[in-house]
Amino acid sequence: MSWETLKSFCPSGWSPPHLNSDGILVWIKISTTTNTVNGCRIVTEVQIKREESGLTVSVKYGSRTVNLEDIGFKVSEFFCQNGSSIHQINALMDMISNTSFCSGFEWTGSTVTSQGLSEKWKISDREITKMRSNSCELFCRLSTCCSKCLLLKRKMNARVRASDEDNNSRHKKLKMMDKAEVIELLKKEQKLRRNAEVREKGLRRKLQEEMLEFDSNDDRDFTEMFQLIDEKQLGDDMKILFQQQKDILRQKNAKEYRWHPHIIQLCLSIYARSPQVYDELAKVLILPSKRTIRYNKNKNPQEPGWNYESVKGLLDAANKKGLKEVDRWGGLCFDEMAIQEDLQLSKCGGKSKLVGIVSLGNSFTDMQRLMKGDWKAETATHVLQFVFIGDGGLRYPIAHFPTRECPPATLYRIFWEGVQLLLKAGFHVYWSCCDGGESNRGFINLHFKDKSARESNFTTRNPMTGGKMIFIMDPKHNIKKIRNNLEKSTETGKTTLQLNGNKVLWKYWLDAYTTDQTSNPLVIHERLTEDHFHLTPQLKMRNHLAEDVLDRKMLFTVQAFKRHLFAKYGKEVSYLDGAIRILTHTSKYVAFCNNVRNPIRDMSDGRLVDCREFLSFLDAWNAAAQPHQFISKKLYFDMQSALVGLEQLCQYKLGLFPGSAIMPGIINQDVVENIFCQARSYNGQNNNPTYDKYRKSQNSIILHQRCISRKGNASVTFSRQLSLLD
Repeated sequence: MSWETLKSFCPSGWSPPHLNSDGILVWIKISTTTNTVNGCRIVTEVQIKREESGLTVSVKYGSRTVNLEDIGFKVSEFFCQNGSSIHQINALMDMISNTSFCSGFEWTGSTVTSQGLSEKWKISDREITKMRSNSCELFCRLSTCCSKCLLLKRKMNARVRASDEDNNSRHKKLKMMDKAEVIELLKKEQKLRRNAEVREKGLRRKLQEEMLEFDSNDDRDFTEMFQLIDEKQLGDDMKILFQQQKDILRQKNAKEYRWHPHIIQLCLSIYARSPQVYDELAKVLILPSKRTIRYNKNKNPQEPGWNYESVKGLLDAANKKGLKEVDRWGGLCFDEMAIQEDLQLSKCGGKSKLVGIVSLGNSFTDMQRLMKGDWKAETATHVLQFVFIGDGGLRYPIAHFPTRECPPATLYRIFWEGVQLLLKAGFHVYWSCCDGGESNRGFINLHFKDKSARESNFTTRNPMTGGKMIFIMDPKHNIKKIRNNLEKSTETGKTTLQLNGNKVLWKYWLDAYTTDQTSNPLVIHERLTEDHFHLTPQLKMRNHLAEDVLDRKMLFTVQAFKRHLFAKYGKEVSYLDGAIRILTHTSKYVAFCNNVRNPIRDMSDGRLVDCREFLSFLDAWNAAAQPHQFISKKLYFDMQSALVGLEQLCQYKLGLFPGSAIMPGIINQDVVENIFCQARSYNGQNNNPTYDKYRKSQNSIILHQRCISRKGNASVTFSRQLSLLD
């Protein structure tokens, strides 16, 4: 794009650019509201300067310049990586338009400070005074005020409270009081005395619980043990543990204990897995009290919806691991779990709160009122869980919603609200993964109006960044659905799959298994059991049962069965050719979906070629077969989404970040299913917990709780701890 073309570019909502005396192109956007600051309208300026190294961008809000690098928007790198096209510049303008700028805080007191500036605001014909910190960041991520202004507000409020206390302390002298005032003073003194006695008893009891007394011999033994330790042979975490124990043994009072953050994190992890084990360890080591552990464990209240605390937890986890920008790109996975329909009272801050009601945001409530004329509160029967999965391995349960099977339109709004919130925190969501529920298909189709999802490659434009958003149906669920379609294929049933004139019946799989078990002293497929072929509703949910009957060993088993029939009857058997051809493709697809060791680094990867061949095979089968001779249309849609979407994901990410890698084995819903398994296990192997129990188990899940059943609805490969970063 030429400089002349840029001069004539005028994005929506911005004034036409003008060239100032310094040769800088300037776009101006005046606030659409009538709000004024010190009598002036709020103006945002975007300046683009042409230099030898490329284009540089700066933004002014009012009279102050916003440092884009400090606030996390690396616009210069974004410009260079994505090219200076009109589309990218327009996306940049949209990003700035959607940015929340700090407006300070309203101040009605008379206290003044040299650390802030006073501004006269006029909002809807109402004049108010606002304060802004001298070091205001001008940008706020998750509130209406930046961190510097919030700090100034706390300081000024504290100063006002201190002043009020000083004024109240100036009471009358005792000899100047009447009888009623003396009685009131006496009651206050008695109340203070009683409170002091209660605090003293509580502190003495806590001291007895937490204080460990050692006799002189034990103290000498502990000292000698620590002195004999070779610090060179210890790791960093072990050094911290021994140093912490050494320092605490020197303290005479439990009030003087100061715990290292690593020790707190270690104790949280142990306590979340088993409080009984923590009690046993506390007998041989001095550890934080259970009250301290519970306080740190519940610092993040798990409330429904998108909230600041969960995003902050994700941001802290990423910063703690030192993740780069490329590792903060990833996707949102979501799924629903059935819960017990029940209302419960939960205490928070000394107040009781009713939980278990459908909570999908105010927009959902307003829409229900418009559609039905009224809306009544309903008890939730499902919980909708969102998990962020980073391309670098970061996994974090970011939000959950109590619902009664979320409709597509509401899911559409909730999803994009989460994408916007994560973008403000520095995380780029460019793909989504969900199972083949009817609401999820409707959610995907809402993004495509002029063309079908397949014609658009299951890719739409991300309105937050101007980049791509790719939709992928969960590959693991698709494997189970392929197995289920094969199981329904019988000669007398409604569905009889047929490929190139050959019937594909579930009976062929069962016959191959039976022959392998009875004819071969050393079976080909050692993992096959009766559960693989005589399925119940519970067994149909097991991923590994579906993968075992569609993998490479199953292909070898059917091929060996064909050779067995040839040796038995002395002629070629062709009726198994359709099943063998299907297994040829599914075996490669199963291996591809379970691959967590060999990432994709370029588009010429042979596994992507296999996916294209699988899609071409399905297209040709669909064109040649009758409806009852082909897999269901829903499964066909899901397979197109999984195969096309994954290829689009690799093409987009590898194009933006050459040299990066995509691990196909993590692009699925196994992480969400593991969270559901852990939530059930945390509540006493309860397959149908209440929403209150599910909500309270989230902090323990985040703290690496290992309680995943091997028979859960998830692959054993992923039944490791749900670490923030594996």
